[in-house]
Amino acid sequence: MKKLSFDIGLFRFFIFWYICGLVLLTFDLLPEWLEWANAVFLYLTGVIGAFFLIRSYGGKTGGGLTAVIFLLSMFLEGIGVQLNLFFGSYEYASDFGAMILGVPLTIGAAWVAIVSGSHALMLYVLALLPRLRGWGAFVFYVLLGALLVTGIDFVLDPVNYLVQGYWIWNEGGWYYDIPFSNFQGWFIIGFLLHTIMYSVLRFQGKLFHVSAYWQPRTAVLYMLLTFMFTLLALLNALWLAGGIGIGIMIFCSFIFTVGKITKH
Repeated sequence: MKKLSFDIGLFRFFIFWYICGLVLLTFDLLPEWLEWANAVFLYLTGVIGAFFLIRSYGGKTGGGLTAVIFLLSMFLEGIGVQLNLFFGSYEYASDFGAMILGVPLTIGAAWVAIVSGSHALMLYVLALLPRLRGWGAFVFYVLLGALLVTGIDFVLDPVNYLVQGYWIWNEGGWYYDIPFSNFQGWFIIGFLLHTIMYSVLRFQGKLFHVSAYWQPRTAVLYMLLTFMFTLLALLNALWLAGGIGIGIMIFCSFIFTVGKITKH
């Protein structure tokens, strides 16, 4: 009971922080002295994702998966920054706090949030397709999971690059002057992380043993992040990014709603 009370308080605090951030960013009211709040927000999203995994699969498995997502994403992002691999040539601004290999720790937290959120949504999808089993379920899970991870980047990257200035691209591309190798990198890493998640959880027989409290809220976390960046894209006339965000929101809302109804 104490655990649940703490979890409820944590999620309510996140929602409060999210609403405050959404208002400040929407109306461009965020003062320079409050820039640190962006880092806190990203850490919070990572904590939410970690709680979902740990509460669902236990400290050993859930904590291990959280560590793998965080460390592997930080490592690959670090290689990307230093050697221009996976994503293209880019560098982060200094607004995200402490860095390792030129990559803010908050980026690892964001990866935990996004992968956990896409995992929560994919479990709803698999529950809606009971005939999908074995290799078919695995391939479907990792491909669609990787697409969800990549899809949100099509929305957040133009906003964070062109509007917020959180990172700088040193080479261009057809999509808002962002190299397409960036999205290829996101897909590959998303595919890899979902492959690890599915393999570990299926081997342990824990894939669908999820927290009844945290699964819907972590799915909502993914949708809230998508909504935030979609709104900012539309407000700044990034119409294609905003349109992609709307499409993702419609798809995820459908999966979430039907999945919850089916589950009950």
